[in-house]
Amino acid sequence: MKAKEDLLGYGFKKVDFNDIEFDKPELLEKYNVIYFNRGNPFYLQYNMKKSGADL
Repeated sequence: MKAKEDLLGYGFKKVDFNDIEFDKPELLEKYNVIYFNRGNPFYLQYNMKKSGADL
């Protein structure tokens, strides 16, 4: 995947992918950097509010 290759090329040691619609929002707490790749920002915002990840 191009995004993962790019991030690893920038020096990130580990790159994970999560689905904000289906994964638990607590998973985001362990990351120092969160990169959102593509998609509708309004749909992302809706799902972040719905899951509680926007707090």
